[in-house]
Amino acid sequence: MWKFFIFINSLFNGGKIERQHLLIIDDFGIQPLDAQSRSALMEIIEDRHGKCSTIITSHIPVSKWHELIGQQIIADA
Repeated sequence: MWKFFIFINSLFNGGKIERQHLLIIDDFGIQPLDAQSRSALMEIIEDRHGKCSTIITSHIPVSKWHELIGQQIIADA
């Protein structure tokens, strides 16, 4: 999960994510999210909300996302 955080953080800090009209997060949920990954995901979703499109695909049922994300407030958001 640390590699995911570093990758997302480098894209986010470089401004590459904000410039994209569509962000696709594919195969979400392969691994549970750690605290840094949860924070990065929340920041990305918050910054893109109402401005750009974001698609999240997963083989994990949405009903299991609370467990996968590991923090109910972020999972609810």
